[in-house]
Amino acid sequence: MRKTRDVTIDIMKGILILLMVSCHAQGPGHRFFYLFHMACFFMISGYLYQNRNEIKLVPYIINKVRTLYIPYVICNIAYLTCFLFMPMVFEKEMCQRTVLGIVYEVIKIFFFCGRCSLSDPTWFLAVLFAVSIIYAVVNRITINFVSDSRIRYAIINFSAIVAMAFGYIFYLLDFNWLQVGTICSSYTAFHMGNVIKKFSEEKIIQKSKIEKNFGMLSGIAAFVGVGGLLLLYNISDVEIRLITNTIVNPIYYLLGMLFGWMFLRCISIVIEKKSRLRYLFSYLGRSSLIILCVHLAAFKVVAMIQCVWFDLPLSNISAFPVVRIEGLWWCAYTAAGICLPLLIRYLYYNAKESFLYNLNRSRD
Repeated sequence: MRKTRDVTIDIMKGILILLMVSCHAQGPGHRFFYLFHMACFFMISGYLYQNRNEIKLVPYIINKVRTLYIPYVICNIAYLTCFLFMPMVFEKEMCQRTVLGIVYEVIKIFFFCGRCSLSDPTWFLAVLFAVSIIYAVVNRITINFVSDSRIRYAIINFSAIVAMAFGYIFYLLDFNWLQVGTICSSYTAFHMGNVIKKFSEEKIIQKSKIEKNFGMLSGIAAFVGVGGLLLLYNISDVEIRLITNTIVNPIYYLLGMLFGWMFLRCISIVIEKKSRLRYLFSYLGRSSLIILCVHLAAFKVVAMIQCVWFDLPLSNISAFPVVRIEGLWWCAYTAAGICLPLLIRYLYYNAKESFLYNLNRSRD
């Protein structure tokens, strides 16, 4: 039986992908959004993880290969191909343009080592692939060897604490080879999402009370979430960047993701009650993969317009992530980073449906 999608989660993903594109476009408040936006993506994945004894490890890994590994490989090979024909849009040389150099780069891609500037956001796919499998393996080991469910969950909680400790140690040592530090820090965020799901499933807070006082509780949670994030943003020079495992303070990291989750969850529940906004943000959430993979390439369209408009050298097209010009150009970059991937998605599914329709007609 096919599971029904959680619309609120889709809306949260839609908000987060919009924030991510805006941050890469150097929009206002991007350091503020870095406090929580990528960590919340991992929390959502943990929230969607099914804590069931009957889940088989091999099918689960195969599913992650299909949904994370293959998109990563396809995206990076596509950008490698683009580099060979249009090197001017890349910030730096991706590889030596020789047969040996290209083969070496393809091999690196298959081992999560080969990314160019335009495919840099696909680090998320690589890290999520590793985190998901490690988390599933830890769960399977505890299920196989520990009969008491409370002890099992205590072990998994401890594994998240250990992962956070190692993530911080790797940050202090400035060690992030193969993004091992990022994987450790993201594992904790993944687990936090799973903890939230466990609390909601066990109905620790009665649903009837939530529904009765929905407006007040949403307002309080949103206020606490935004207030907490603003406090973290202002009390010190906090920087959270998961891609480089820049976790200046692990307490701030944990608080940032929790406050961010509270804020996003409340906003998403409110948006879910507005039909047009619900459709818009849930569609963005369902399209988050294509936006993640393509938005930096879409930025190059705006960069070309800027080069023509301001009579800049065409070499500025390779500027990463954007050509920095004062004004509201970040809005244009954000719009391009959202709309062009959505257009590609629409054209792809239309072509796919037409192909299948014509194929079925030819068989008839």
